[in-house]
Amino acid sequence: MTEPDHGQEEENPLPFVAPARSVPINAPLKWLKQGYDDIRRAPRQSLGYGAMLALLSIAIALGSYQFGTLALYLGLASGFFLVGPVVALALYSISSQLERGRNPELGYCLRQ
Repeated sequence: MTEPDHGQEEENPLPFVAPARSVPINAPLKWLKQGYDDIRRAPRQSLGYGAMLALLSIAIALGSYQFGTLALYLGLASGFFLVGPVVALALYSISSQLERGRNPELGYCLRQ
């Protein structure tokens, strides 16, 4: 059995973390402007979806407050964080449809 040679380094060592692109310092402001532009171009879909999710979240929180326990509150809080990115898919779909020049529909992402 041969011993590995620790004196030589690999030609292409893997980075400590996954490689990522550099993001300019003003990128978040650009993203907020693009989101605002999407709301202006599709206010009914964007604000309607947001209002529906806000009302649903309030209803769930009120129901758990009235009938729940501390364990339910903790589960509810963690559930909002886990489900949030999935729920945002409809908003991503609205933005994608606007970029393609389509009239945005909320159900489009479910049909495709």
